[in-house]
Amino acid sequence: MKCDAAEQANAGVLIIGIGNPLRGDDGAAVAVVMALQGEADLAGVTCVLAQQLMPEHAAAASEATCLLIVDASVEHAPGEVCCRAVRASESGGTLFGHHLTPEQLLRLTEAAFGRVPAAMVVSVGAAEFALGVGLSPAVAHGVTEAVHLARAQLAAWLDDGVCHV
Repeated sequence: MKCDAAEQANAGVLIIGIGNPLRGDDGAAVAVVMALQGEADLAGVTCVLAQQLMPEHAAAASEATCLLIVDASVEHAPGEVCCRAVRASESGGTLFGHHLTPEQLLRLTEAAFGRVPAAMVVSVGAAEFALGVGLSPAVAHGVTEAVHLARAQLAAWLDDGVCHV
Protein backbone atom coordinates (compact mmCIF):
# COMPACT_ATOMS: atom_id res chain seq x y z
CA MET A 1 0.00 0.00 0.00
CA LYS A 2 1.32 3.45 -0.91
CA CYS A 3 1.18 6.33 1.54
CA ASP A 4 1.31 9.97 0.57
CA ALA A 5 3.77 12.31 2.29
CA ALA A 6 1.23 13.41 4.91
CA GLU A 7 0.40 9.82 5.81
CA GLN A 8 4.08 8.97 6.17
CA ALA A 9 4.67 12.00 8.41
CA ASN A 10 1.68 11.09 10.57
CA ALA A 11 2.52 7.39 10.83
CA GLY A 12 4.19 7.75 14.22
CA VAL A 13 1.08 9.16 15.90
CA LEU A 14 -1.24 6.89 17.89
CA ILE A 15 -4.56 7.95 19.41
CA ILE A 16 -6.22 5.63 21.92
CA GLY A 17 -9.79 6.46 22.87
CA ILE A 18 -10.91 4.74 26.07
CA GLY A 19 -14.56 4.23 26.89
CA ASN A 20 -17.82 2.42 26.37
CA PRO A 21 -20.39 4.23 24.22
CA LEU A 22 -23.10 2.01 25.74
CA ARG A 23 -22.50 3.56 29.19
CA GLY A 24 -23.60 7.16 28.68
CA ASP A 25 -20.83 9.69 29.29
CA ASP A 26 -18.20 6.93 29.20
CA GLY A 27 -18.53 7.20 25.41
CA ALA A 28 -16.98 10.69 25.37
CA ALA A 29 -13.56 9.50 24.17
CA VAL A 30 -15.15 7.40 21.44
CA ALA A 31 -16.97 10.51 20.18
CA VAL A 32 -13.72 12.53 20.21
CA VAL A 33 -11.74 9.88 18.32
CA MET A 34 -14.52 9.32 15.78
CA ALA A 35 -14.57 13.07 15.07
CA LEU A 36 -10.79 13.11 14.59
CA GLN A 37 -10.68 9.98 12.41
CA GLY A 38 -12.34 11.60 9.42
CA GLU A 39 -10.03 14.60 9.18
CA ALA A 40 -7.90 14.66 6.03
CA ASP A 41 -4.90 16.30 7.69
CA LEU A 42 -4.72 13.36 10.10
CA ALA A 43 -4.33 10.73 7.36
CA GLY A 44 -1.95 8.04 8.55
CA VAL A 45 -2.61 8.65 12.25
CA THR A 46 -3.53 5.35 13.91
CA CYS A 47 -6.71 5.43 15.99
CA VAL A 48 -7.64 2.69 18.45
CA LEU A 49 -10.87 2.44 20.45
CA ALA A 50 -10.89 0.34 23.62
CA GLN A 51 -13.00 0.05 26.74
CA GLN A 52 -9.86 0.29 28.88
CA LEU A 53 -6.09 0.48 28.51
CA MET A 54 -4.68 -3.03 28.49
CA PRO A 55 -1.19 -4.52 28.40
CA GLU A 56 -1.81 -5.41 24.76
CA HIS A 57 -1.69 -1.68 23.88
CA ALA A 58 2.02 -1.56 24.79
CA ALA A 59 3.09 -3.00 21.42
CA ALA A 60 1.29 -0.28 19.45
CA ALA A 61 2.54 2.40 21.86
CA SER A 62 6.13 1.20 21.36
CA GLU A 63 5.86 1.87 17.62
CA ALA A 64 4.52 5.40 18.12
CA THR A 65 6.52 8.58 18.45
CA CYS A 66 3.52 10.47 19.84
CA LEU A 67 0.66 9.00 21.86
CA LEU A 68 -2.60 10.79 22.61
CA ILE A 69 -4.94 9.06 25.05
CA VAL A 70 -8.52 10.33 25.29
CA ASP A 71 -10.74 9.30 28.20
CA ALA A 72 -13.78 10.24 30.26
CA SER A 73 -12.97 11.20 33.85
CA VAL A 74 -14.89 11.39 37.11
CA GLU A 75 -12.10 13.59 38.50
CA HIS A 76 -13.41 16.63 36.60
CA ALA A 77 -16.77 18.36 36.47
CA PRO A 78 -19.05 17.07 33.68
CA GLY A 79 -17.92 18.60 30.40
CA GLU A 80 -14.67 20.05 31.80
CA VAL A 81 -11.76 19.24 29.49
CA CYS A 82 -8.21 18.78 30.76
CA CYS A 83 -4.96 17.98 28.99
CA ARG A 84 -1.85 16.70 30.74
CA ALA A 85 1.48 15.19 29.83
CA VAL A 86 2.11 11.67 31.11
CA ARG A 87 5.31 9.80 31.74
CA ALA A 88 6.10 6.21 32.61
CA SER A 89 5.39 5.61 36.29
CA GLU A 90 8.13 4.28 38.50
CA SER A 91 5.64 2.64 40.82
CA GLY A 92 1.94 2.14 41.07
CA GLY A 93 0.75 -1.41 41.10
CA THR A 94 1.10 -4.42 38.90
CA LEU A 95 1.69 -4.09 35.19
CA PHE A 96 -0.16 -7.27 34.43
CA GLY A 97 -3.68 -6.50 35.58
CA HIS A 98 -6.70 -6.33 33.32
CA HIS A 99 -6.39 -2.58 32.85
CA LEU A 100 -3.69 0.05 33.19
CA THR A 101 -3.37 3.75 33.87
CA PRO A 102 -1.67 5.77 31.12
CA GLU A 103 1.46 5.96 33.29
CA GLN A 104 1.48 2.18 33.77
CA LEU A 105 1.01 1.63 30.03
CA LEU A 106 4.09 3.74 29.34
CA ARG A 107 6.07 1.90 32.03
CA LEU A 108 5.11 -1.45 30.51
CA THR A 109 5.94 -0.17 27.02
CA GLU A 110 9.39 0.90 28.19
CA ALA A 111 10.01 -2.36 30.08
CA ALA A 112 8.87 -4.62 27.25
CA PHE A 113 10.09 -2.70 24.21
CA GLY A 114 12.84 -0.39 25.47
CA ARG A 115 11.22 2.82 24.27
CA VAL A 116 8.32 5.05 25.15
CA PRO A 117 6.50 7.70 23.10
CA ALA A 118 5.86 11.26 24.19
CA ALA A 119 2.33 11.10 25.59
CA MET A 120 -0.58 13.34 26.50
CA VAL A 121 -3.99 12.57 27.99
CA VAL A 122 -7.08 14.58 27.08
CA SER A 123 -9.89 13.89 29.54
CA VAL A 124 -13.51 14.96 29.49
CA GLY A 125 -15.28 15.22 32.84
CA ALA A 126 -18.20 12.80 32.99
CA ALA A 127 -20.91 11.86 35.48
CA GLU A 128 -23.57 9.64 33.90
CA PHE A 129 -22.48 6.04 33.36
CA ALA A 130 -25.82 4.22 33.33
CA LEU A 131 -26.57 1.80 30.53
CA GLY A 132 -27.62 3.70 27.46
CA VAL A 133 -26.37 5.39 24.34
CA GLY A 134 -25.75 9.12 24.27
CA LEU A 135 -23.87 11.77 26.18
CA SER A 136 -25.25 14.20 28.72
CA PRO A 137 -25.50 17.78 27.37
CA ALA A 138 -22.50 19.00 29.39
CA VAL A 139 -20.31 16.14 28.20
CA ALA A 140 -21.44 16.56 24.58
CA HIS A 141 -20.27 20.18 24.81
CA GLY A 142 -17.01 18.99 26.39
CA VAL A 143 -16.48 16.56 23.51
CA THR A 144 -16.52 19.48 21.06
CA GLU A 145 -13.92 21.29 23.17
CA ALA A 146 -11.84 18.10 23.49
CA VAL A 147 -11.83 17.62 19.71
CA HIS A 148 -10.46 21.16 19.28
CA LEU A 149 -7.85 20.62 22.01
CA ALA A 150 -6.78 17.24 20.60
CA ARG A 151 -6.63 18.68 17.08
CA ALA A 152 -4.39 21.51 18.31
CA GLN A 153 -2.07 19.08 20.11
CA LEU A 154 -1.88 16.81 17.07
CA ALA A 155 -1.22 19.78 14.76
CA ALA A 156 1.63 20.91 17.01
CA TRP A 157 3.15 17.44 16.87
CA LEU A 158 2.65 17.02 13.14
CA ASP A 159 3.74 20.51 12.07
CA ASP A 160 7.27 20.25 13.37
CA GLY A 161 7.58 16.46 13.40
CA VAL A 162 8.66 16.49 17.05
CA CYS A 163 6.46 15.40 19.93
CA HIS A 164 6.69 17.95 22.71
CA VAL A 165 4.84 17.38 25.98
